[in-house]
Amino acid sequence: ASLREEGLYPPEGKSFRECPINGLFGPCTQAGLKLFQEKYREDILIPAGLTEGTGIPGVSTVKKLNVLYGGDSL
Repeated sequence: ASLREEGLYPPEGKSFRECPINGLFGPCTQAGLKLFQEKYREDILIPAGLTEGTGIPGVSTVKKLNVLYGGDSL
């Protein structure tokens, strides 16, 4: 839902029919998460020494989601 709020889900070229929000972490979620990481590269990627998103929900990604959308931080 957070990725949808960010305008990153479903990923470009995909529809909700192909990428339903169903609670599973599949290829559509991974693609959207990669875009999220790149959108917030200064908080997520640069501190980790990365130049592009991985689509893997690491600590920095979860922290940024929690800052933006509430929830417990790691």
